Amino acid sequence: EAGTWEPVETLTHHVLGPEPTPPAPPAPSDTTVEMTYREAVKQGIRDAMLRDERVFLMGEDVGAYGGCYAVTKGLMAEFGEDRIRDTPLSESGFTGAGIGAAAAGMRPIVELMTVNFSLLALDQIMNTAATIRHMSGGQFGVPLVIRMATGAGKQLAAQHSHSWEGWYAHVPGLKVLVPATVEDARWMLATALDDPDPVIMFEHAGLVNYHGCYYAAGQVGYKCNDFPGRAWSTMFS
Repeated sequence: EAGTWEPVETLTHHVLGPEPTPPAPPAPSDTTVEMTYREAVKQGIRDAMLRDERVFLMGEDVGAYGGCYAVTKGLMAEFGEDRIRDTPLSESGFTGAGIGAAAAGMRPIVELMTVNFSLLALDQIMNTAATIRHMSGGQFGVPLVIRMATGAGKQLAAQHSHSWEGWYAHVPGLKVLVPATVEDARWMLATALDDPDPVIMFEHAGLVNYHGCYYAAGQVGYKCNDFPGRAWSTMFS
């Protein structure tokens, strides 16, 4: 009680780490690639794992089954069970393991089957991942990506159909991504993994079969079905 109060001016200094260096602009290209949103997410994961051996993925049914939306189908055969890890039905347990791995220097991708099930890991996400940097005075970070399906429209009933990305965006220490187009789904994961803080990536279940295009070199461009503007999840899809 006799301690010194932290000045208001510095209260937010260790909520988030330094912004990572933006990636270099890609070379211009007129070549477009067409694929589904599902395949774009998969290619983003695959590229990340090829680029950095610290990256691994874990979650329920992500390996042998290929993911509940078939996003990770074939990745266990390519990268092995050490880097594509099927977990028990214990969201709090394997999310906590991902936080520990990130703090120890790895770059884990944790997949939670739906946003609803993230409630079972809420203590790990809010009270640990989002606060370690602040509680340690900036000494430790959690460079973790948590992917989860969000949204309704697949006849999966109330316990699989919420959209809580707006709520998570109000939690200090977390960053939120909501890819709206195939191009978003293809490239956002790379920058998320470069971030020194926990990033939650919400993938709308209604978009997994959506077809769209992007420039092969990553140049921003809109052809096929992509909407030429800013979008939030399924807003313009």
